[in-house]
This record gives sequence, C-alpha cells and structure tokens, in this order.
Amino acid sequence: FRSSSVPTEVLRSWWKNFPNGIICLFEDGDVIGGLSMWSLDDNTFEKVKKGYIKERDILANSIDTTTKDKWYVSEIAIKQHHRNLKSLTKLLTGALVQFEKEVNKNYPATILALAYSVDGRNLLKRIGFIMELTAEMTPDKQPLFSLTISTNEDLDKLKERFNFIQSK
Repeated sequence: FRSSSVPTEVLRSWWKNFPNGIICLFEDGDVIGGLSMWSLDDNTFEKVKKGYIKERDILANSIDTTTKDKWYVSEIAIKQHHRNLKSLTKLLTGALVQFEKEVNKNYPATILALAYSVDGRNLLKRIGFIMELTAEMTPDKQPLFSLTISTNEDLDKLKERFNFIQSK
C-alpha cells in the first residue's frame, strides 16, 4: 500500500487505545491474517467520510471506546498462501462477531473502509458497501465505501452475504 498504508507505530497506538480493534485469523497457532476496525469519534469519522484526512492521520485519541456507532476498517490482510474464500470468510465472520459485541444493538452503526485493490472494492460491494467517494476525492487516492447497519435484521442480512461469498 506504500505511502497510503498505516505505519506500524500508528496502528500500535490505535491498538493500545482499543485492543479489541484487531481481529486475528489463526491456523495451527500461527497468525495467517488480520483485520483492524476502529470506533471513531464524531469529528474524525466525518473527516474520513468527507475525504479530509488520510487514514494514517487518524490519532489514537480519536478512537472512541464509548459510543461505538461510527467505525473505520483499516486493514484486511491474509498471508498469500492462505488467500481463499474460506480464510476470508472466517476473518470477516470473526470481525462481524466482534462488531456485534461492540455495538451491542445500539443502532444505527456505520462502517467506512477504503478499497486498496480491485478485489477489495469488489468484496466491499458484494457485502453491501456503497461508494461514498471516488479515489480522486480522497487524500489516500483510494475509493471510500460505507455500510450502515440500522437493525438486527440488517446485521442478519450481512451475515447471509458472508455465507454467500463463501459458497461462491
């Protein structure tokens, strides 16, 4: 991801503020993938949503561990030789389980995510995200997508889409 990637020290500062923000995928005790998702304060969420700041400029003190209704997914990665639908579905399902615990039925909750690849863009679209900003409109030069979960039924539909991805 080059200059758009979140530096490790920034990611570590977010994690220190919200340890539940990193979801790992394990196989035989080894980490083979991970996803990071962060509950943001209103001000930072709006800056990201409007394309005013790069993701690497999100400050640790912008991670909101109280309201948990505005989320940002920063990283999704799976080791090359484990990249398959089964691993992806396991990772996304783990993230969804964590999201459900954190939100605790306090809807609506909105998730933002940048798409750094064609595969990432296609995945976000398949699970129901909509493009908010084109790549030209964001400082990261990647399209920004959003998904709002308003009810338990919305969450159930999202789970069904995950199952659909796995069955393809």
